[in-house]
This record gives sequence, C-alpha cells and structure tokens, in this order.
Amino acid sequence: MSLAEDRENFFELAKESGMAEDLSKFAKVFGRFQAASIELKDGRSAAYTIPQNINLKPLNTPDSKPLSSVPIGAEHPPVVKQTSQYARFRNK
Repeated sequence: MSLAEDRENFFELAKESGMAEDLSKFAKVFGRFQAASIELKDGRSAAYTIPQNINLKPLNTPDSKPLSSVPIGAEHPPVVKQTSQYARFRNK
C-alpha cells in the first residue's frame, strides 16, 4: 500500500471510532503526526509512517504567527550589557 492509502485507511477507522475530532484538536496544538496507528476492538487496525526525510508543513492555526510578520526585537527588548566600574577600570 502507498502512504496515501495507509493514511486514508487510518483516518477512516478514526472516523468510525469517533476519534477523528480529538485527533484533529491534538494535531492543532502539537503539530502533525509523523506516525500513527489505531486498533479497534473488532480487530481492525491501520497505521502509517511518514519517512523522516519528508518535512511536514506546520498547521495554520489562529495561535501561530508567521515569522515574517514579527519585527526583529519586537518580542524582546535589546540586551544592554552593563559592567561594573571595577570591570571598566580593569579592561583599560
């Protein structure tokens, strides 16, 4: 089976068991699943694993901010290095 078929089978079983909504909430908070498996009481099971060389795009959630929209230094004030008078004298 291909990866797409494996994922499709997994999410079909998740929908049947009522877990699809919970899984989507979990993914929105923690990110996409690199691998997952499910087994139902009736013995049916499905699993998928995305190869590690494939990077998953992050989910677009209302809480996430694109990096380009946050100006540099907006979140943290600039660090001012303060030295004591002793350190200034010693460095001369």
